[in-house]
Amino acid sequence: MKCYVHHEEEAVVNCAKCGVAMCQACEEKALFRTANGTGQAMCPRCSLNEAQSIVDYESKWLKKRAIKLGLCALFIVWGLIEYVTKADGIYDMFAYFLIAAIIINLGGNKKPQSIGSQVYNATAMAKSPVAYFVGWVIGYTIFAPIALIMNIIGYIRTRMQYKKDLEILSQVQEAVAEMY
Repeated sequence: MKCYVHHEEEAVVNCAKCGVAMCQACEEKALFRTANGTGQAMCPRCSLNEAQSIVDYESKWLKKRAIKLGLCALFIVWGLIEYVTKADGIYDMFAYFLIAAIIINLGGNKKPQSIGSQVYNATAMAKSPVAYFVGWVIGYTIFAPIALIMNIIGYIRTRMQYKKDLEILSQVQEAVAEMY
């Protein structure tokens, strides 16, 4: 079988995604691999698709997260204003903080929870669902401003990674263009 890119070369491996034949040079110069870069090589076309899907996913995630962060900041500031301007504003502040905490946790995280934290949460919820819920509400209400700051830091880090991924995408596009 001949290489998909270099038609005169014998194939030694197949692309991990689509299965096209690849020669030794293509395998060594693979732009993407499975298993976080240590596994089977991907062909140029699949590498380009992989880089594009990473950029697309992060772009959508960043847009959604920016809206969430803006809403959360609005509710936290609103809660602080209620606390300062009213005699019994602490109740209103906690209500706004709770709304902010719920918004920040809608839709989950970019990365899934570890197995250990999933088991812990499931066990705690099974043992006492009411206590788990009350603890969640109180904890997230009190720490809503801290959670907002942590999420802003996470947003900034993802934004920086997004810029790097855009550079990688352009490098992959150039490399694929040179191959064909």
